[in-house]
Amino acid sequence: MISVVKGPRPQSLEEHEDEWNQQHVQAVEKWKQEGETGPRPSAKYNQKDIKMALERDFHKKCGFCESQYGAITYADIEHFLPKSIHYELAHTWKNLLLSCKKCNMSKRDNLTKIVNPCEIIDPRQLFSYDNELKGKIIISGLTPEAKNTISVCDLNRDDLVDKRAETTLMVRSAVKLSKLGDTDELDEYMSKIEYREYLGALRFFNLIV
Repeated sequence: MISVVKGPRPQSLEEHEDEWNQQHVQAVEKWKQEGETGPRPSAKYNQKDIKMALERDFHKKCGFCESQYGAITYADIEHFLPKSIHYELAHTWKNLLLSCKKCNMSKRDNLTKIVNPCEIIDPRQLFSYDNELKGKIIISGLTPEAKNTISVCDLNRDDLVDKRAETTLMVRSAVKLSKLGDTDELDEYMSKIEYREYLGALRFFNLIV
């Protein structure tokens, strides 16, 4: 997990955040008073400009596991405080994150205190990586909130552990060739991998290297 600095609210929230929150609270309260019959009232946060602003701020990566989802699926607009419980924050910009579907499903209506990527100053004070276990790279929490985050979002699931190892090998190989000054071999190596993937790897699991 890395620190995410969010930009200003998108236009739709600049114009309607308070209005939409108020309308949603009224709709949910009415639904509850009527015995929660029928579907739960939906919110209006899934606007195109909101999604684009989050993709800009999160670099099209999950805020929790940092997976780059774009080539295989869509990301979810995630509510850090669950909208099913804190429905008054359903459209609040500070409460909106970008999440892959796996982390979103794992987190769901969790109320355990976890790390908010938009409030991190130095992730090295929260997480560490262990690469001594047969090439597997396991993330560990250094604080109770970090440990909860790893557990709640399942940040040591097999696909993430494998991706950390792959990314680390990719970056370290390029760094080694660069230090050796072997530009021809470095160029050949870089030509074999997707260059944009390498650039993404420089930020992906950035505590490893």
